[in-house]
Amino acid sequence: MLTIKLEMKGKSIGEIERGLPGLLEKVLDKATFDIEAGAEDRTVRVDTSAMKAGWQTKKLERYVRKVFNTQDYAIHHEFGTVHMSATPMLIPAAEDVAKVLPEVARQMVERL
Repeated sequence: MLTIKLEMKGKSIGEIERGLPGLLEKVLDKATFDIEAGAEDRTVRVDTSAMKAGWQTKKLERYVRKVFNTQDYAIHHEFGTVHMSATPMLIPAAEDVAKVLPEVARQMVERL
């Protein structure tokens, strides 16, 4: 499981949520869909396109999202095996989103 923590200095999640209803969920939704899109873009080993089309996002709880691939062999591509080199898709996508997430959140706050 990969966890991305968004921290707003000086304010608790409750304070932010009361002041900006729904903003945290919107930021989280955007981040997870961007991770999904990035993983799909990085899926380069394509035979039937099932793995490329298999990236999905699911809301598990109010502030918990899951990005996953429906194909059971995607993990072997992500981390590699003794017979195949790794072709990371999900982790680099999440790392890219984590780098820009504070700025995206700031822009979303400014639009309110």
